Amino acid sequence: MLRRSSSRSGRGASSILALLVATCVAGSAASQPQPFPPTAAPTAPPTAPPTATPTAPPGAIPTAPPSAAPPTAAPPTTAPAPSASAPPIPPPTPAFKPRVQAPPPPPPTPEQVAVLAELEKEAAAYEQAARDYRSSITRIIQQHYEERRRRVIAALDREIDVEQKDLKSAREEAIRRLEKFVETYSGRNAHPESTPTAMFRLAALYEERAREDTDLADDLAIGLRPAIALYKRIIREFPQYKELAGVYYYLGHALNDSARIFEAQQVFRSFVCHDRYPYPVPTDPKDPTRDTVGKLPQDHDRDYWLGWESRHPIPIGEAAKRKAAQPPPKKKTNAKGKGKEPEPEPEAPAIEDELVFVNPYPDACKPIPQKVAEGAEPRYLAEVWWLIGDYHFNEIDPGGGPFSLNRAEVAYTRSLQYKKPPVYGVAMYKLAWTYFKQLRYETSVRQFVELLKYTDEQEKLTGDPGTDFRGESYTYIAGALTFLDFTGPAADEPFVPRSDILDLEQDPRIREQKMRIAIDRVQNAALIPQDRKWTVEVYKALAAEFKELNQYRNTIEVSELILKKWPMHRDAPVMQAQIADIYDTLTGQSREGTAERAENAAKALDARTKLANYVGKTPWVEANKDDPEAIQTAERLVRGGLRRAAADHTNAGSALVNAAIQSGEQETRTKLFERALSEYRMAALGWQGVLQEDENAPDAYDSRYWLADANHMVLVIQVAMDRSPTADEIETARRTAVDVRDSNEDDKHLQPAAFMVVDTAYQALLDQYKLYKRTGGQEGIEQRTGLKIVTENDKQKVAVEELPKVLKDAVAARDEYIQRVPPASDLSTRDPQTNQDQKNSDLYAYQSAEFFFLYGNFAEARRRLEPIYAEQCGKTPFGYLAWEKLTTMANLENDVPRSRALAEASMTKSCAISEEQKLKETGIAQPTISRGYYVDAAAKFEKAEKMPDGPERVQAWREAAALYRVALEKAPARDEAPEAAMNGAYCYKQVGDYDQAIEMYALFIKEYGSEANLSKLEKGDEASKPPKPADPKRYAERVGYLKQAYDALSAAYVLFFNYRAAAETYDTISRNGRFEKPARREAARGAVLLYANVGERDRMIASRNAFLNLEAPVEQKAEIDYIVASADLKAWDEKGLDEGANRAARVKAMDAMENYYEMNRLTPAATPFLVQAAFHAAKMRKAASDPKAFEWCRNTISAFDKFKAFAAMDNKKALGTMQADMAAECAYGVIDDKLRQSWDYDAGHHRYAGVIDKVIKTYSDDLKKAGDTYFNDLQSVIKTYESRALSVASFARQGSLYDSCRTGLYNTRPPGLKLYTDREEKLLKLAETSDREDLQETADAIRQKRREQWREARERLLNDADRAMIKFYVQAVVYARAWNVRNPEVDHAIQRLAFFTDILGDAKIRDMSQGIIDPETGQPFQYQDGMFLRTRPGMAPALQPDGLPAPLPVTLP
Repeated sequence: MLRRSSSRSGRGASSILALLVATCVAGSAASQPQPFPPTAAPTAPPTAPPTATPTAPPGAIPTAPPSAAPPTAAPPTTAPAPSASAPPIPPPTPAFKPRVQAPPPPPPTPEQVAVLAELEKEAAAYEQAARDYRSSITRIIQQHYEERRRRVIAALDREIDVEQKDLKSAREEAIRRLEKFVETYSGRNAHPESTPTAMFRLAALYEERAREDTDLADDLAIGLRPAIALYKRIIREFPQYKELAGVYYYLGHALNDSARIFEAQQVFRSFVCHDRYPYPVPTDPKDPTRDTVGKLPQDHDRDYWLGWESRHPIPIGEAAKRKAAQPPPKKKTNAKGKGKEPEPEPEAPAIEDELVFVNPYPDACKPIPQKVAEGAEPRYLAEVWWLIGDYHFNEIDPGGGPFSLNRAEVAYTRSLQYKKPPVYGVAMYKLAWTYFKQLRYETSVRQFVELLKYTDEQEKLTGDPGTDFRGESYTYIAGALTFLDFTGPAADEPFVPRSDILDLEQDPRIREQKMRIAIDRVQNAALIPQDRKWTVEVYKALAAEFKELNQYRNTIEVSELILKKWPMHRDAPVMQAQIADIYDTLTGQSREGTAERAENAAKALDARTKLANYVGKTPWVEANKDDPEAIQTAERLVRGGLRRAAADHTNAGSALVNAAIQSGEQETRTKLFERALSEYRMAALGWQGVLQEDENAPDAYDSRYWLADANHMVLVIQVAMDRSPTADEIETARRTAVDVRDSNEDDKHLQPAAFMVVDTAYQALLDQYKLYKRTGGQEGIEQRTGLKIVTENDKQKVAVEELPKVLKDAVAARDEYIQRVPPASDLSTRDPQTNQDQKNSDLYAYQSAEFFFLYGNFAEARRRLEPIYAEQCGKTPFGYLAWEKLTTMANLENDVPRSRALAEASMTKSCAISEEQKLKETGIAQPTISRGYYVDAAAKFEKAEKMPDGPERVQAWREAAALYRVALEKAPARDEAPEAAMNGAYCYKQVGDYDQAIEMYALFIKEYGSEANLSKLEKGDEASKPPKPADPKRYAERVGYLKQAYDALSAAYVLFFNYRAAAETYDTISRNGRFEKPARREAARGAVLLYANVGERDRMIASRNAFLNLEAPVEQKAEIDYIVASADLKAWDEKGLDEGANRAARVKAMDAMENYYEMNRLTPAATPFLVQAAFHAAKMRKAASDPKAFEWCRNTISAFDKFKAFAAMDNKKALGTMQADMAAECAYGVIDDKLRQSWDYDAGHHRYAGVIDKVIKTYSDDLKKAGDTYFNDLQSVIKTYESRALSVASFARQGSLYDSCRTGLYNTRPPGLKLYTDREEKLLKLAETSDREDLQETADAIRQKRREQWREARERLLNDADRAMIKFYVQAVVYARAWNVRNPEVDHAIQRLAFFTDILGDAKIRDMSQGIIDPETGQPFQYQDGMFLRTRPGMAPALQPDGLPAPLPVTLP
């Protein structure tokens, strides 16, 4: 029987990783930087690391600071236009009063420095002298102490030696006198009482000397020989001695301590059962010092019991039930159809088996008589019975075989006749344990309960709580309750191992459901008293048992039951914390993004939150006020639990965000973001709970910071996933960050909190930008990348608009950052493009000014930009950008003096700090116009193309890209614009700057492909003077270029894994009526695919409708409909539990597949997808054990047949396709189920019995059936579908056909096998029992010959089956390796080949595997010795670490 736990005999025994620290702002950055790279990773506006490191609460919070921002893409810029200048305006007055700081003290004078140096010298000299003095005093005291200690110990040793010598002398004198007395008064001079008494005392002194005198030999057995001999002599010579019981008792112990265990037990048996086991007994002929040991009833040798075990693999009682349940044999019929009794089959000679326990210690047996006072118990008997029980319990003597535990039970029961402790309690414990080992779990539980009751009684009498007994009892009771066969065997049955649920059931979910019966049993008052003080301990032990078996749901149920029944128990907070821990574990085991994971996470936090019921003024605290240890534990768990929950969710969210950033799969990234969002929301609840517990705690400032961090990340992640956060979420994030930023408790989190205020406003703004794009301008705010130009009276002018509220909030947050964060605490980072250091305050100041610029508020923009230009020109990227914006405003306002002054200033002192800025600065300052930019860009492009790879070429690509960008910005409507857009994007791609490449495409599409320009080319421009006619050629050319730009943009999005943006681009193409229908149709198809991939169902349906409106062929319609139907498959976790959200997802996906099948089953073009739909429907029904799964498997095969027929008509290949794999899996599953039920050896088939001829015939018939029926069925799967995976499985299954037969034949043994007919057996017995030796020899010869004939026949038959079995197993392995297939059938084949390698040997395996050809290489298979032993499943080397980041350093106290 397999064992489940080591706890009993019946069973086997930091920091938050911020989004990113570095920031990357392009030198030309003129607008708000994107918080996420194109991979949609959650980030924030650029900042630098905080100057102060946030301190984590002990053992709960991360210890490193969160970085303020990640790398960002370079935002687009706006080209300047010629204008005039305006006088500079002073910077804005701060709206917040900075905190007052005390002035620093004056520097010390030279005299003060000199005095300080002298004082330091004197202090150092004093410190050294003090250390020397202390060292000297310590050494003196230590020397005095050691000397005194040595004198005291020496005196004590002398006294002890004297006393020990006196004791030994006294003992030797007593031995000498007693020996002389015994010698004198022995034989005829013996006295019936005095002589045996002297001998008894002398034997006791011999025993004492042997045990204590170390001068004797090391072997205790040698020293005990005189005592043993003297005890035996008393028994022989004085059988009526009044203390004879004590002599037996001490003789048994002396023999036991001499390692003569069997002799000791014989003495003990004679002591307690003297009338059945007399002693003394004859001595051993080989050693006269030893006794001949007699046997007990039912004693047999080891070989007998080995044979018994092979004959009785099934428990006796269960075997009897099976036999009784078998139907009677049918009567044979004669020619007339009348029944007659069947002829009895010949039987093998009967073997008398021990099937019922024979009690060797019946109640009637009599012990050695003792004189006992009235009301007293006889001495020794309880202990000796207990020793006998232990002897059988430990199965020291193999003679008892499966009846050893039955004997132990009898002995322990006899010991319990005597109530005197401590033997009584120990015997009760061992008796209960014996029942447990006998698998009689219900009886064991009841005995352990009686033991606990007895322990209660003893505690009342003596005060001893009996802790050892109690702890073991709880554990064994809990373990016994979980076994399904609770009753077990009958009391007189021999022990036969029984398989338990953990041995038989492989599905852990089913095991847990079935073992839940223990919860019902533990609540049964007839079995477990529910009103004892220790009842709760049994419940706790059961919870521990379930937890050790990883049965977490059962553990939670028992734990919650404990809290319900004993809410005031001292360990209630511990149980509550355990529930939370288990829910944490279940959360980690749940699949990412599922409702189950979110539910478990919520329950974990809820469980930890309930810990608050165990602190403060609560009923539990009042009930346990006299138990300070319990109170302290609860306080530690409560605070640590809530903090741990919050910290765990924070760290988990941070890790998931990091993983999402690094993920290249849009679907994976979305799932990771979903989980991260859930974690941060739970973290926010947790930190809020921590603060509510004690807002004035020493670490409350840190808790407030992490609360703000969690609320901030909730915002960041939602915006990254294109979801709009609520106004409450935005305000909560802002408010909690402001609380930390403006706190007077500390300022170590000042900078990160100020950043979070800025980023909260930015995320709200970014959400509005995205909302505008998602709704096509119906909602949100359009992101300004340039000035808005309007036409009034045929004149263009800059539109002046008030900043939207969300932009005002962004400006206010930036201004507050600049005012509140001291320069020493501000974050500095290096711009990777300009290689210049920049501070957040500089960036934020420029961004605020740019907002006003983009909305035409030139006065406010100029007031903010002038100080930046004056202070940072030539020093930071923002100095140049400020110059550019000031120049643009001057040009647009026709401020000629100002624009000239700015241009001349740039020629004298350049503000640019990068090559790109220098080029732009030159282009703005000099009056070179549009075409020159295109020419310069093309020349630079050609030069870069011809250069070898290296840093210089990278720089050339960047310069060419910058020139193309300037050209597009300056003259987007020129004919050279398409070339500029494509080449500029190509340049950016060469240096890996895909963000800029995408911006180039977007800029080109916006300007070059504007509806106004296209309409004028298509229909003409009547409003112009003079009117312009339509230009079909240029119109067609421009539409073609526009389509190329859209294609390149969508390809770039896909390349960068931004599937949502790519889908939106495809969607835009499909709805643009200027493009041709085939191109629009293909774009709509791409949009459907990508929207399905990212889970945008509504958009997917909309794109499908657009596709269907574009005259799609029927084949493409069928494909699109299947893509839409299969979108629901992604929400179902086929490995998860079929309950709750997962079950709903399965039902929804199943309905979608079946509906698709029913709607399209008559459409020939849909046959490839009908196979997939039917297969997935069958798979999902099978997951729910729905019998209709078989029907859908038939639909799968039928659909594949149609698919194959239509494919043949179109000269397409159907075999070996994905559809063939699906149909093959269904066909194979039917055959496999049939074999499992009616063929496999493990299912109980091929148990051959009867005479040899009958066995051989039955075996031959089985082989023929395997070859004629099942083999062909499996071969049909291989040939019909040509599925690689299922062909390999079929090869392995073909091998298993012969494996089952040969295994059954190999295991055919007597008595099932009969070597002789009844007549032959009768004649042979007559010959063997006759007095004629010749007949006896003949009978022996016949028996020997028949056995040899059977062995030869069996070996021959086995060899035939082995050859086929090995061939197909090896063929499965060879094909699996060639085709890179791995499935359970291949694993089974390798396991069996490994097993048969040991059985048959390498030579036979090599011979039987000849002729197998590798399907890929065409080379014959070459067997290497032991190759299957090395490759069997489970023998793979340990996996190497995959390089994942180290776990976050959050520790618990």
